[in-house]
Amino acid sequence: MLFTIFESCLPILELNKVIRNVNKRKGRCCCTWHWTDRGPGFKVLSKYLSKANQKVFQLSSRHNYGDESATFSLEEFLNELIDNPLEYSNVKIEVPKHISHNGSSMVKEKIPLTPSNSGPSVGDQTKAEHSNEAREKYQKIIPYLFISSNTNDQESSSAEEKLISQEVYAQLNDLLSQSRKYYLESRPIIMLSRGPLINLLASSGMGQFMEFKGILKNCIVLDGLVSKVPDSKQSIFSDNLLDFHARFKLGKFVKFVETYSSLSETQHKELSEECSSFVDLLEKKFHLDAKLVFSILYSICGSLYKTQFSVSEGIQRFSLYASSLGRFGDMAYLYPLYGGGSELSQVFCRSSAVNGSIFMMDAKINEIQKNVDGENFCLKIEGLGDLITKNIVSSGLYDDLIPELHVDRKLEMARAVFILKGEGFGTSAISLSVAPKVNCSENIRSDLNTKNMELPVYILQLPSSAKCCPQGKIALLYFWTKHTDDAHIRIQLAYDELSKSKFLTSDKDDSSSSGSDSSSDFISSLSKQSDTDGKTGHKYNSTIQENENSNVALIKIFYSACSKYPNLKNCTENGAPGVTSGLFGTNPLGVDSGADEIVESAKSIAKLLGVDESELD
Repeated sequence: MLFTIFESCLPILELNKVIRNVNKRKGRCCCTWHWTDRGPGFKVLSKYLSKANQKVFQLSSRHNYGDESATFSLEEFLNELIDNPLEYSNVKIEVPKHISHNGSSMVKEKIPLTPSNSGPSVGDQTKAEHSNEAREKYQKIIPYLFISSNTNDQESSSAEEKLISQEVYAQLNDLLSQSRKYYLESRPIIMLSRGPLINLLASSGMGQFMEFKGILKNCIVLDGLVSKVPDSKQSIFSDNLLDFHARFKLGKFVKFVETYSSLSETQHKELSEECSSFVDLLEKKFHLDAKLVFSILYSICGSLYKTQFSVSEGIQRFSLYASSLGRFGDMAYLYPLYGGGSELSQVFCRSSAVNGSIFMMDAKINEIQKNVDGENFCLKIEGLGDLITKNIVSSGLYDDLIPELHVDRKLEMARAVFILKGEGFGTSAISLSVAPKVNCSENIRSDLNTKNMELPVYILQLPSSAKCCPQGKIALLYFWTKHTDDAHIRIQLAYDELSKSKFLTSDKDDSSSSGSDSSSDFISSLSKQSDTDGKTGHKYNSTIQENENSNVALIKIFYSACSKYPNLKNCTENGAPGVTSGLFGTNPLGVDSGADEIVESAKSIAKLLGVDESELD
């Protein structure tokens, strides 16, 4: 029996011969997968199915592993955003025009947007030729390019509406000349050390092909101060911002979480009547202050808005985070080096290929028709002919092409990537920060919806030690938040607040933030894992550190990422025989939560195909 997955894959030779052989077979199952929040999901599925002796044939219209969830160079990343308008919207590329110390602009001359035969009339000829070359090479991004007068200015002008300085072109060209030294993701993913994806990597042996670093600092940005989230006993009792009453209330909440599973059905019913959401539990039942509510709700549980999680969902996420502390050190989150999208896809592609899978890229499906017999589907592949299949498992781009299949759910996230010249804010280690609300001046407030100002903005800071940017004083900042019309303004305001805030640091933070690849924060070969208790017993003193604000944004890339988001279901119930649609992926915030679903879905599909579930273990 043939199981086909349309996904990004390795190119193969004699493609037409393969297609002809495929069409001669009967009893085939075809699976399409193009548009989802996490491309690696179906790679995992193909690995399990090929291991169960299913013949897997994967196709994709893309030319990279992981589809939109792959890792890109800087130039590829910009092209990815621009060339795929169905997946990305509101693309804006901002190049700050920096101001010198005496307050006057560094720009002394300006050149037209379009290349001129005569060239610039003034200025250094070498610089002019350099700028003309950059302008011609990167003409594609000009419609999306905006210029701001400084890093904290909220107003920016379209490059099509004004002349662009030679310095801006030179700055852009300098960045893109090092394009291959960047490993950027449109949807970065961070992983809990006891989360399902890390467990899957460890149990399958695939972890030996990847390297991770611990996210040493999980912080919250509030009232002009950046402080570490009190997520362990040591940090709770050493946090100078928590008084005795706050610590007592937090202790009661932790005790409640530990005993939640033992509550009776009556107690669960009473709790649901008292607290309609997880935030109600924190505020109404335990009366936690704002900082603790924000820390638990956003930094630990990863909520997109206050009322997103029910009581049971919030407690489950809190428990998973707590259990992740101490597995590989005293941090809960891990981040894959060199970016995670392509790496995750490749490790499972290798395993699937070893078991006989065939991978093909640059193959586009133009149409999916139902045959006159009503039992089979015909897939029309551009330049390759037709492929007849009995079953389709689908999620994403080709859902609209499948007869009688309707997928309504859609998830859209506002995101941004900033490239900084500097070592980052507050620490030289990988850090995750959350701005639970944004503050702004009166002239900007009119552009914001008051309700949206309460939506959190997440900030992942990656120094060069994460192997995602050139070595030296360069850092990446990833931002994500719930999509709204003013989301990109909120992201800019969160960046401004982070850059102006003071940092609450400790001697322990300083000793662990050196960015070195020591065994305490550099995790590889997960198949050879050894857990630690994470209890250092080190009580550290907190001090206020002024932000030197020596970081300069070289480029700011704003965009919204859209994903169709259906649940796994057998669409036979909806009148489309042989069609299954499903999501295999991660939490929208980038925290993995779908690996268990991947395995369970693989077993469900295997059962549909008549495969023994035991072959998947």
